[in-house]
Amino acid sequence: MLYKQLALQKAISFSSCLTTLASLFPVFTFEPTDPLTDKRYTSFTRLSTNETRHHDMLNALRPLQMPSLFLGTSCLQNFSMIAVLQPSMALIVDYNPFMVAKLQVVLTCIRESATPENFIALLRKNVALLVLLNQKDDRVYEHVMNIKPDTTDYISRKNGYVGLFKDMVLKEIQQLGTTELWLKHPEHYENIRAMVLAGRIQISCGDYTDVARFTQLKTELSLQGISNIAVYISNIEDHVRDIPDRLTAFHTVQSLLDPDIVLYSECFKSSNSQKNSQLQIRQKQHML
Repeated sequence: MLYKQLALQKAISFSSCLTTLASLFPVFTFEPTDPLTDKRYTSFTRLSTNETRHHDMLNALRPLQMPSLFLGTSCLQNFSMIAVLQPSMALIVDYNPFMVAKLQVVLTCIRESATPENFIALLRKNVALLVLLNQKDDRVYEHVMNIKPDTTDYISRKNGYVGLFKDMVLKEIQQLGTTELWLKHPEHYENIRAMVLAGRIQISCGDYTDVARFTQLKTELSLQGISNIAVYISNIEDHVRDIPDRLTAFHTVQSLLDPDIVLYSECFKSSNSQKNSQLQIRQKQHML
């Protein structure tokens, strides 16, 4: 009984700490500030990753020390990393508010689903909402399709885009049971769901090049005595590589966090000139 009480107190403490960390980031909004000049609001936001080597890298994570905090970005691949690393708490931060909205839908479905199969079925039922988060608004359609709303075929072309988005979302959902580790193994899903129900996984809208915000985060982590951190940064560095100020800011944030484990996408051009990415792991002492 005493053990259960101590475990509950510890879980509440982690949840409270994570809520404080999440509150450092801006309140989520569905409305982009300038959707027509930012590519992140005019492209399809994936539910799952297209990174390769996930199986190898996740196996390499297993013997590593469990971090106190997992900081992630992007979407569902975070949950597989959380399942393997088993951190005390996890905060997923993404600068695309539509991705954040999708993750909030995902958390709701996890709360309401006792099994991976139920989760996937509930996510499929919410496909209309997930599609809506790719529809954006008419101004973005006008930008994407390069066609004015008052022309005769605007509605039909817009509906074509909606149908395309729906097909893409459904295809992703159908593949989740085989592509996502945390959904392939019931014990992983149970652990993820327990963390979600305890408030130990939270989502925020933020930018990994926001030095001021992450300085606040680092200060709060120090106050809370949290030093063992794992960070998944996906391919952020590749996105900001050609923007010197943002690249410098991104490196400053990484130095501030000084994580024990860094998971990142190594991007390269394949033989057909298309850009591919592989999941990699970097530790303080050595590269795996």
